[in-house]
Amino acid sequence: MIVLSPCASIISTYLPAVVIDKLIGGYSLTTVLLYVVCMVAIIVLFKTITWLGQQKIASSVNLMQRITGDIIGKELSINYDLLEDPSVQKKINNGLAASRRPWHLYGFYLGIYNCAQYIVAVIVYAVIVGKINAIILAIAVINVSLGMFFLNMARKKHASYADKLQLDAKKAMYINRVSMDQRAGKDIRIFNLSGWLLKKYDSCLDNMENVYSHIHNGYFLAKAGSEVLGSFFDFYAYAYLIYLLAANRIDISSFVLLLGSIRGFSSALAELIGKYSTLPPFSVAISYIREALEQKDNSGWEDTVSNEKIDLIKKDGIILRLKNVSYTYPCTSKPTLENVNLTIEKGEKLALLGLNGAGKTTLVKIICGLYRPTSGEVYINDFPQRSFSYANWQALVSVMFQESILLPWTIDENIIGSQASQDASGNNKLVKALELSGFKDKYDSLQIKGHSKLVREVNDDAVSFSGGEMQKLLFARALYKESPLIILDEPTSALDPVAENNLYMNLATAVSGKTMIYISHRLSSTRFCDRIVLLQGGKIVEEGTHETLMDRDGIYKHLFDVQSMYYKEMDEKKKRAIVFGDSFDDTMPQKLDGVF
Repeated sequence: MIVLSPCASIISTYLPAVVIDKLIGGYSLTTVLLYVVCMVAIIVLFKTITWLGQQKIASSVNLMQRITGDIIGKELSINYDLLEDPSVQKKINNGLAASRRPWHLYGFYLGIYNCAQYIVAVIVYAVIVGKINAIILAIAVINVSLGMFFLNMARKKHASYADKLQLDAKKAMYINRVSMDQRAGKDIRIFNLSGWLLKKYDSCLDNMENVYSHIHNGYFLAKAGSEVLGSFFDFYAYAYLIYLLAANRIDISSFVLLLGSIRGFSSALAELIGKYSTLPPFSVAISYIREALEQKDNSGWEDTVSNEKIDLIKKDGIILRLKNVSYTYPCTSKPTLENVNLTIEKGEKLALLGLNGAGKTTLVKIICGLYRPTSGEVYINDFPQRSFSYANWQALVSVMFQESILLPWTIDENIIGSQASQDASGNNKLVKALELSGFKDKYDSLQIKGHSKLVREVNDDAVSFSGGEMQKLLFARALYKESPLIILDEPTSALDPVAENNLYMNLATAVSGKTMIYISHRLSSTRFCDRIVLLQGGKIVEEGTHETLMDRDGIYKHLFDVQSMYYKEMDEKKKRAIVFGDSFDDTMPQKLDGVF
């Protein structure tokens, strides 16, 4: 394509000169027409091949969807803690944004092709013109240099506005997402924020329009400068050709050839500068994609623990040991966890307590392998975490996070995963998980009604779940995995008292033989655990059984007494409300949990 397209233009330039030369040379009209037909056929052939090539490039737009999938794969496989690194987030987000616009790849290919073909054309025309007069060629070189100078100035101006443009674009996109978020929708309406949000959005758009205006003005001035210089060059070249023809230093066919070559040179040069100026945005987009795909995952998993040992650990149970574990988030200096030393024995049920910000969630993510400790090490049965493969470590841990999402497929697929079959009715393992989690009744009712999907955006025949039903489903998913270490993060926060009591009744059976970490704000719900650990400021400040901690008269006892007093008052008020019809604020327990 790069060769054939300029060749077609050059043959078109030669065609009039050839016709004139043949007629002057006394060739018959038939012979001249034969020459014309042959050259036109070659031009049509070359242009057809070029057009087919362009269509082939256009059909490769689908490749961008593949590239998007590659970046999503990178995002899913990268270490979880790296996803919270702002620099990594920026790379992944920029790469996804660039890959989701098909014209980036098409524009980049087409821009490279156009620039290359016009470079070929400029060189060929320059050789033709240079043989006649070196001064014309020198002026052309100066013209190109000045044109590139103007273009580089415009590009530098564009780059100087990039950060400002990106900031306003991020703000506008954030407002766009908030406006479609149902959770934010309640606040927007209750507190009358819609006008304020629209004003902020308009302000972002105004700022972006202002920046784009400056950018386009720069490119316009660069283009205008190039055109003005090109006009001066054309004027000199045409005047000089007329002089050569008048002085009988060239014949009429050479005059026509040079006239076409100069016009072709000017046109190719102008197109080259114009097409080159369109490349930077596409080039930046391709660079974003490459940066995202080349982001190192920094896994740190050595995979030296054999599958036989993994099976033995699953069979015999887990001893979890944290030795001098510390963690500091990127871009912060204060550690969230500092020198945590903790051992959880096989089959032990450990309650992990602490105020908001104490480091509970961070510690859980480290145990799950989502974060790697800044210092220290996590051991399972004396094997350090780094000696496992990521998949093997995950196979040993099952977690019910306080906040999780369901994928837009069937309930069975969300609980069982990729191994789910169309008919899970004979899966005793699934039935057991559903019964122990308390989700069996809801599951059976959905099967009777024929519901199979979860997310309304995927299927109109979707199912909506209350907060309590969602927790039961997530609990069933955690139990189904049957990992020897199970972590429950606030598993009863959205349950009603009856469902909460049922969970406590089933919990012993559900986690029998497993090592368990139980996280809760409600101290009264942790008394069934074998041991209680209290985190404060990223450090373990108290640990022991409920009885021993109550005897110490420390932080745990103080917090337990405070909560017990308020819950007792709530119970009394609730009784009075039932008997006497008094008003009762049944949100107080949740408020108290939040305070703690």
